[in-house]
Amino acid sequence: MITMKSINKGYMLGEERLPILKDIHFSVDKGEYVAILGPSGSGKTTFMNILGCMDVMDSGEYYLDGMAIHETKEDDLTDVRNRKIGFIFQNYQLIPTYNVMQNIIMPLLMRGMKHEEAERRCIDTVELLGLEHRIKHRPNELSGGQKQRVSIARALVGNPAILLADVKWSMVLIVYCVYSVQKKRKKGTLYTIRA
Repeated sequence: MITMKSINKGYMLGEERLPILKDIHFSVDKGEYVAILGPSGSGKTTFMNILGCMDVMDSGEYYLDGMAIHETKEDDLTDVRNRKIGFIFQNYQLIPTYNVMQNIIMPLLMRGMKHEEAERRCIDTVELLGLEHRIKHRPNELSGGQKQRVSIARALVGNPAILLADVKWSMVLIVYCVYSVQKKRKKGTLYTIRA
């Protein structure tokens, strides 16, 4: 499902290049669960951003479900992110002017899915997370835990091939439980957690 070879990434700090990732080799098989651990500043988020096609490596090869990501154009990476990857962010990344349903269905509508089908999928997913009574609320009307569950629902609703979760350990159990229920309903999803 994922194969990475000799991944390197660094950033310029003044006139000096600061290496973040050096010669990383990484692979994940379909259905495998992986946790990426390390101290603050060790490159976990940089690595997750490359895995999620939100950042590019300086050198190396990245294959996702047989696709050569390192050779893929940015316009095509947008489609890969939307169709193959579900993201759960620690800071939620919710659109403040959208209600819960609008935040969850937006990626589905961007795929071209009909509104009725997107809403049906949304309702099925929010019921698993106990959010059905909040579906018309905006983010500023939700608790932190509810916002996190909206972020989880948005990531899961499209049945991604890969789920990347940049969350606190307290949310891992919720993600795992919802994922487990969805896996029984649909075909398997790769699930990766960043600690």
